[in-house]
Amino acid sequence: MATYQYKAHDRKSGKEVKDVIEAGSQAEAIAALKKRGLLPIEVKEAKKSARAAAGGDSGNKSGGMAIFGGAKPAQITDFTRQLSTLVDAGLPLVQSLQILSDMQRPGKFKNAVEQITEDVQSGTMMSEAMGRYPRIFDRLYTNLVKAGETAGALEAILRRLAEFREKAQRLKKTIIGALVYPIAVTVIAIGILCFIMIFIVPEFEKIFEKLEVPLPPVTEFLIGASRFIGSYWWLILIIAVAVPIVAGIIRRSEAGGAVVDRVTLYIPVIGNVLKKSAVARFSRT
Repeated sequence: MATYQYKAHDRKSGKEVKDVIEAGSQAEAIAALKKRGLLPIEVKEAKKSARAAAGGDSGNKSGGMAIFGGAKPAQITDFTRQLSTLVDAGLPLVQSLQILSDMQRPGKFKNAVEQITEDVQSGTMMSEAMGRYPRIFDRLYTNLVKAGETAGALEAILRRLAEFREKAQRLKKTIIGALVYPIAVTVIAIGILCFIMIFIVPEFEKIFEKLEVPLPPVTEFLIGASRFIGSYWWLILIIAVAVPIVAGIIRRSEAGGAVVDRVTLYIPVIGNVLKKSAVARFSRT
């Protein structure tokens, strides 16, 4: 037997009641409260509640941990669609979240859903609970949920949010498919160019040295570039790897992200595709 702290609504007096009850499980505690004529609002194991009180704000701590890990976009989309279906079917929000929490595979996303379920059961708004996991539920997601809660239209918002994410995933696949060809061509072209500069041009340089004739400026520039690439290929490789990493770090700030995005939009072919996808996403939102 375990001790559970509960908060319930007394149907006879119309007042809120707070007390403890012993039961074998949370479900048994809820059933016992209903037999007493109480409508359970919150039922938690006493030890958990005590730890939460002693810790100050355990939910926020758990949310902070989740900042360092995210979830797959498809996983979040499936969760949104399933939550929309359960809420549309008339199931209480907490029960819907509990069902989906049990369905998830062990991992960071499951832990996040479990914590959100506990927070909502404690009386926290779902948008606020989700906002503690920004790497999983972004600002657009949480703000739409908040709008649904404020307007009393959470069912409609979840349904539209699920449709939005499904369309966004299809659009993302289309964009990736469109970018595969130009990226592949660019990589192959760079590979061929490097091969020519490192192995072919030096052979021509030897021939020109034997002929002992003055070379045009363009040819001299080409030979110089070949020497540089052959001698400092490792430096070029480091720069090629470091640039995306540095850009990713800079992009984390709002000002840095604006600069990186602006530069990206000027990349031939890729920039145009990304710009059109951003306009499509903005219009759909």
